[in-house]
Amino acid sequence: MSLKKGSSKKPDWLPDWNNVAEYPDPKQKKVSGRVWAWEFLRRNPRYQQLWEESAALPKPVDFIYHESFSDFDKRLKIKGRFEKEFGIGLPAPPSTASTDPDFKWRPKFITQSPRYWILPVNRLDDDDFEMPEIDRRP
Repeated sequence: MSLKKGSSKKPDWLPDWNNVAEYPDPKQKKVSGRVWAWEFLRRNPRYQQLWEESAALPKPVDFIYHESFSDFDKRLKIKGRFEKEFGIGLPAPPSTASTDPDFKWRPKFITQSPRYWILPVNRLDDDDFEMPEIDRRP
């Protein structure tokens, strides 16, 4: 259960923003940035709504997708939205707490890998080679 637009009913799993005890203890050295990112993301109503859209799609059978092209297309679009809007490659239900055993592998956040330009090994100095401009900002 998630928060629907216009709904005033709070899901049972949703931690209270105002209750400090429902957050990880910031004094523990084990609490990573991933834990904090998840704790805030799972409370995000837009994330909850996108999860509901994803969960409403027909489930694949075994390892083979037996779904129409439109369902497959919807699944790909939702996956793209998770990546673009929330930076998450393998989403998890918002009800998943950071203390849940599944939290070790899910959710999986997308990390920004650095971009490098590597010159060809056998490049001659007289080649008319121009180094392209690379935007390294995240």
